[in-house]
Amino acid sequence: MEEKISTIHIVLFAYGEPFESVKQRMIDSVYKYSNNKLKIHDYTIEKIKTCEWFKQIEGLPSVHKIGRRDGYYCAYKIFCVNEVYEQLEKNDVLFYLDCSQYYKDGFTESIDKLCSIALEKGIIAGSSASDIKHHQFSLCHKFNVWKTVLPECDLSILQKPHILAAWFLLSKNNTNTQFMKEWIYWALYTNEEFKDPLITEHLTVDQSIFNMLVYRYKLPIYFNKSNTHLQNKDYNRVLRSINNSPNPYELFTILD
Repeated sequence: MEEKISTIHIVLFAYGEPFESVKQRMIDSVYKYSNNKLKIHDYTIEKIKTCEWFKQIEGLPSVHKIGRRDGYYCAYKIFCVNEVYEQLEKNDVLFYLDCSQYYKDGFTESIDKLCSIALEKGIIAGSSASDIKHHQFSLCHKFNVWKTVLPECDLSILQKPHILAAWFLLSKNNTNTQFMKEWIYWALYTNEEFKDPLITEHLTVDQSIFNMLVYRYKLPIYFNKSNTHLQNKDYNRVLRSINNSPNPYELFTILD
């Protein structure tokens, strides 16, 4: 018997424009595109600075490397998701989405089928496409970082598809709990070789650690051969493909 979703937790963060306006459009529109109970977790820079966990990342703006973004290397994304994840009850689904500067319309497609699949599988760990690999554009190209997080990998890992974490979903289970703990641990990890946290080593910051752990845990992702990496950022395009597919399960896979 298919389990029924209890609550979908939508997790959003925005800092400045156009992101804050996009976030508001997402909040205003999502209720039209779900028949489930929704709970919105609306994060701002002001809110995260009041969180106890912020102490762990407040020093990151002092590090100056390629993936700096707004100074925090998007580390708050991991902590916001984990904070909500810890609140999940049985049959809840967490749906994290970036507030994109490219896709500004808010929701135009139902989220319910994707969320049901995520509940069944336990997690949909983002998406990937054939056109972008780890070694390109400083995305996740440093093999010594890979070997630190994933000691069993070899150089072939750099030729494999890069996973996009612009959106992802998870429910609460033992694997996901360990995944979240490791995402935090490795993002902030330092040693004699890495004087700065590992999250600062790649252009894709938090997403690079996310990638390594998705490969480690062999988690299901969305893969549509018709989409490019950038097109996968358009969550409405993804939702449309799932909602219109005669067999949406074909759109999910585990990368070797």
